[in-house]
Amino acid sequence: MARNSRRPQKHAKRTGTPADAETQTMVTSASPTHGNAAASRKEQPNDASRRGNVLRSQCCRPTEADVVRALQSLYQDQLKPSSRTLRRRIGELAAVAPSDVAGLYVGPGANSRKLPSVDVALLWAVCERCSAILVQTEKDGDWTALLADRETTTFIDVFDPVDPFPIHVWNGAAAYFASLSGDDMHLPGGRYACAQALLARKPDFLANFTLGQVCHIVEIAMSQRKLLGYCNNSIVPYAHSFSMKKDRCALQQRTCVAENGGITESTSSLPPANLQLARRYLSEILRDSALHGDGTGMLPLSNIKRLFRLRYKTELSETYFGHSRLSDLLQDEKFCDLCTLRLQKNGYIIVPNKLPFRISENSVPPPDSAATIPPPSRISKPLCRSNAAVISLEDSLHLGQGSRSPHV
Repeated sequence: MARNSRRPQKHAKRTGTPADAETQTMVTSASPTHGNAAASRKEQPNDASRRGNVLRSQCCRPTEADVVRALQSLYQDQLKPSSRTLRRRIGELAAVAPSDVAGLYVGPGANSRKLPSVDVALLWAVCERCSAILVQTEKDGDWTALLADRETTTFIDVFDPVDPFPIHVWNGAAAYFASLSGDDMHLPGGRYACAQALLARKPDFLANFTLGQVCHIVEIAMSQRKLLGYCNNSIVPYAHSFSMKKDRCALQQRTCVAENGGITESTSSLPPANLQLARRYLSEILRDSALHGDGTGMLPLSNIKRLFRLRYKTELSETYFGHSRLSDLLQDEKFCDLCTLRLQKNGYIIVPNKLPFRISENSVPPPDSAATIPPPSRISKPLCRSNAAVISLEDSLHLGQGSRSPHV
C-alpha cells in the first residue's frame, strides 16, 4: 500500500469534534517543531520526575521526540506501529524507562499496571507535523505511523497461521507452562500483555526472541498448540483454562454454561437452537437490526447470545455445533453465507452478507422442536473465511482490562 503523508479527509472528519480547537492548542504546546524540539525537552524535568508526573495525572501529551522514540522501539520489537499500538508504547515509555517496560506487566494474579492515556487525535496531529514520520491509512480505517527512513518489511504478523518456530522452542514452552502453579500460572489477558509478562520472566525457551516474535508464539500456543488458554481475564496453562473445558464440550457436542466466573459442563435451562432455528433467528436479528438501526444490520458479536435468550428463549451454543468459540461457529460453512465477522476496536461485529433477508416460515420447524431435533454432525471441514474480516495486532493484544470477551 502506498504511503500517505496526509490523512484522508474522511478520517479527518472523525476527529472534527467541538474539541478540535482545544486539541489544536494542545498540539501547539505539546508538539514543537524540529527547530524547537531540543530546547523544549531541555526545559522538561528529568526523565524519572517526568514519568512520575505523567502517572499521577494519567494523561500523556507526547512531543515529536517522544513519538519518534516510541516508533524506534516498536521497530526494534518488530511490531507494526498502528495508532493503538503506538499509543500503548508511548504510555509505557511515559511510565517507566525503556528497559523496564516488560515489568509493567508483572504482578500477582496477572495484574498489569494502568498506563497513562494518550489522545489519538493529538497523537495523529503530532505525527502529521513531524517530517520524520509518514502517516499511512489502513483498510480498516485505522492509521499507521512509519519512520520515513526505515524499511517496514521486518514487522511480525502475529496472526500468521504458519508456525516458523523449531520444535525445541515448543518443547521448552510446554515444560515451562506445565511447571507453573498458583499466581505464577496467571498471565495478563491479551497476547501483547502476555508476551511482555513472559519476557519479563526470562524463560530459557524465549531467549533472543523479539517482542513481536513472542506475541506470535503466544498466538500459536493458544490457537494451535493448546499450551495456553483463557481463564476469566487471564491467560493460563491450557490444562487450567476455560478453553480446555469448552473444547471438551465441543468434542462431545454438549452445551456449556458460564456461571460463578467459570465454565460448567452442563445443560442450560434453555434448549439449544438447532441448525435451522439458529439460521432463522440469526437472519431475523440481522434483518431487524438493518430495519431499525443505521441500515447496515451490523451488530456486536457479544449481543447475539443475549438476543437469542431474550427474544427466542433458546441458546445459541457454539459447543453444541462442535466449536469452542462463537466466532468460529459463525464463520463455519453453515453460517458464513449469512454474515461476515470483522474485528474492530471493541471486538467482533457481525456484518450481514445480504439485505434484506427473506425468511421462509414453511421450511422451519416450530420453536418447541429445538430440543428434540438431533444436533448436526461435528464440523470437520475448514472454516469459511471472508476477505472482509480485518484482524490487526492492536485489536487483539489488549492490556488485560476492558477487552472483548476471550470466549467468543
